[in-house]
Formats: sequence, C-alpha cells, structure tokens
Amino acid sequence: MARRIRLRYTGLVAFASKISSIFTGLAFLFFLTRNVTLESFGVWALVMVVVSYIIFPVSVTNYWVTRYVARGFKAAKTGLAINIALSLLGFVVSLLISPYIAKAVNADPAYFMVGSLIVPAWYLVLSLEAVARGCVPHVIGYGFVISEITKVVLGLIMIVYMKTGLYGAFVSLVIAFLVQAAFLVASLRGYVTEGNIDLNTAKKWLKMVWVPFYENLASLLLGLDVLIVTLLTFSSLPISLWRATLTFTTIVSYSTELASALYPKLLSGGSEQDVETSLKLVLMFAIPSTIGALLLAEPLLRILKREFVEAAIILRVNVLTILLTCVLGILN
Repeated sequence: MARRIRLRYTGLVAFASKISSIFTGLAFLFFLTRNVTLESFGVWALVMVVVSYIIFPVSVTNYWVTRYVARGFKAAKTGLAINIALSLLGFVVSLLISPYIAKAVNADPAYFMVGSLIVPAWYLVLSLEAVARGCVPHVIGYGFVISEITKVVLGLIMIVYMKTGLYGAFVSLVIAFLVQAAFLVASLRGYVTEGNIDLNTAKKWLKMVWVPFYENLASLLLGLDVLIVTLLTFSSLPISLWRATLTFTTIVSYSTELASALYPKLLSGGSEQDVETSLKLVLMFAIPSTIGALLLAEPLLRILKREFVEAAIILRVNVLTILLTCVLGILN
C-alpha cells in the first residue's frame, strides 16, 4: 500500500488531540481526586507506574514494527502476534506481584489486581499505534481523542454517580483503551491484514533486542525514583503529590507531538528542512506553556485539590525537565 506521510498535518493532528486531552484529563482526575483520599489517589498512581514497567517490553517490539512498516515491509501481523503473547505474560506477572506491592503501601490488593486488566488493553493500543506510526500516523491522534472522551464519560458515570472509586477508574480506563484499539484496527485494516506472521523476522528482532532496550534503558531507570521513594516511605502519599504535578507537566510534553511525523518521515526519506520545521513548531508551543506552568503552579494544582498546592515546587522542577526533554526528543 502507498504510504504518504504528511509532516505538518500529522503533527498538528497529534498536537490538537493532546491539547484536547488537557481538558478531558483534568476532568477525569478532577472526578477521581474529589472522590477518593490522597492515599487512594497515590495507589492509583502507583498502579499506573507498575503497569508502565510491565508493558516496557512492548517498546522493544514496537521499535522494529514502526521501522519495518515505514519502509514498506509487511510486519504488522508479526509485531501484533509477539505483543499479544507478551501482554498475556505481563498480565499474569501483574497478578502475581499485586499482593506484595499492595502490602508495601498498606493498600487493598484488589486494586492492583483490577488494575492489572490495563496491561493487555494498553499493550494492544501501543501495538496498533506502532503500526500506524509507520504508515498513517495521523490516525493515532484520532484514536487518542476517542479514548479520552470515552474515559471521561465512563469516569463521570462510574466514579461520580456510581461511587465506585478506584475500581471505576480502572474499569473506565480499560474500556477506553479497548474502544481506542477497535478504532485503530478499523483504520489500519489494510495494514494489519496484509502479509503473514514471519517467524524469521521475529527471530531477527529477538536477536537485536539489545538495540531498542539500550535506547529505552535511560527512561526505565529514571522512572525508578517513584518506586524507590514509595517503598522507602511505605506510603502512597508522595507518589500522590508527584502524580498531581504530572497532570500539568504533560501539557508541556504534548508539544513533542508536533514532531510525531518526523521519525517515519526521515525513515522513508526526509530532509534537514523537516527537522528544522519540527523544531520550530515544538518550541513555539513548549516555551510559552513552560512559562505558564512556572508562574501558575499553585492555582493549577488547586484545581485538583487544595492539598496538592504543597507540590508546587515539584511542578516547577518537572516542567523545566520536560522542556529539555522536548528538545532532546527531536535531536534523538
């Protein structure tokens, strides 16, 4: 199938989808923080951190899927098959470690077990996004918007009206991921159905697993601080404050979506002009949003809950880090 990646259009669609999620994300977290305690919100954040580590292997497979698809190889089925197997394994691992992590923060293990359902759902979404990133990256933005709307609607029903607390939050997220996956499957049906599962290609990826693993190792190590602090304090409160600041620092990180088409564009034959265009677009939004977060840290955190205001200094440090990350992302 012909692949024509539109740099500016894809970047603007991705950025617009992330900007819209500012409102949907705030709404969902507003529902959650106003209906659970700070410690319970910390449990939510801890579950999401644990899940993010369990799904880490998907980044290894997806590294190759995007590169192969962008270069015209029929590798979507192979990548999906590997990731489905990994997702089932990750789900089992999540269930097995849930009681031990819950005990470390004196939380109900049931929260972590229900949260484990996020693993296969998130795996599926990330696998399909890897395919889309190599051929039609703009559909990722559309799928993200659909997921966010679904999450907010379900969150309103389950958290606010049905008073299901964290259980409702986890179920809302799982269903939102499944709806997003359904949309991506429909959008990529011409790509995910072509070709066959190639065992030789899978073996080649496994032999070269160190390449994407090495590339993503830094981010994996950087995220350990959250788990270390949580386990040292035996409390979910520190991670609760940290997660509240991420609500606003991610707004700055969304600027990188303006360069989302740069990677497949260069893989399929781009130019230096594409890099310059992407850098200008990213900085145009990243710098003003960073300044806004630095000046309005306290009022922003007060939106979620008054108790989160004490994390203002964390927000200011994080937002400066994210700005540097935005620039480094393009250089990488």
